[in-house]
Amino acid sequence: MDVLTLLSDVLVGSVAKLSATQPRILRIVKPDGTVEAVEVKRLVLEKVVNYLGLMSAVAQELSTPITTLEKLEDSNTQNLYLIADQSMVVGFLKVGRKKLFIIDDYCVQNEVSPLCILDFYVHESRQRQGFGKKIFDFMLQQCKALLLFQNEDVQPQHLAIDRPSIKLLSFLEKYYMLSAKIPQANNFVVFDGFFDCRPDPAKPNTRDRLLWESTSAMSRSPAGSPKLRAKPLMPSGGWTPAPVIPPHIQNAPLNKRGYGTSHGARNQSSLAEILHHDSTGETLKQK
Repeated sequence: MDVLTLLSDVLVGSVAKLSATQPRILRIVKPDGTVEAVEVKRLVLEKVVNYLGLMSAVAQELSTPITTLEKLEDSNTQNLYLIADQSMVVGFLKVGRKKLFIIDDYCVQNEVSPLCILDFYVHESRQRQGFGKKIFDFMLQQCKALLLFQNEDVQPQHLAIDRPSIKLLSFLEKYYMLSAKIPQANNFVVFDGFFDCRPDPAKPNTRDRLLWESTSAMSRSPAGSPKLRAKPLMPSGGWTPAPVIPPHIQNAPLNKRGYGTSHGARNQSSLAEILHHDSTGETLKQK
């Protein structure tokens, strides 16, 4: 606990930003809104940041901390936000941009570099007192200020969260109404609205997009023509459109469909009969 008081005289109830490009400069936003840049000794910052990272790892039951001052310095895009009350540093939020492949609602894989929540922690003695909401809103305001010249906006649903804890998911649902998740094949969680009006455009996988469009077009084809359906959601390259099985084959007993072990009866309908049935509505045996 004594480590967390090392910056208390500098922050004093404020929020500060620590950038990977200037890891010794704390940009402190005072309660009155004024901004002050303060250079802090690296040893002091290292003790505070590393201690907070260790406490976060313990709270999340991680084997090793994912937040240290050294890791922040080695990154090019990460920012660390610190928040303090009148006596000590009470929490932090680490964010950074990462190149990810995110699947949308149409099973299409998109290349995007969203702002990611990489680590988030508020000291157990200061939880449920508004510190988490304050530092999260401060981060969003900082991002909006950076994008102001582009006339664009950053919303909570545009974020990608790396391995969120149950507490973080509850926090996002309570304060930002984020609950509907889009399933992904990686460890990141994104929510409904992730692709809506993004400040950074997503690049859809061309193959997936063309495949989805062709599948949609054929599913709207007139009655009697071949229809395609997509298999359940899977990563790019893992799903392909499959033809619908004709009813006289689909409804046949299992021993007549060739399923099961090799000892079962073989399928009595040949491929020619199936294709002929699709085009004429009759089997060759009915002629």
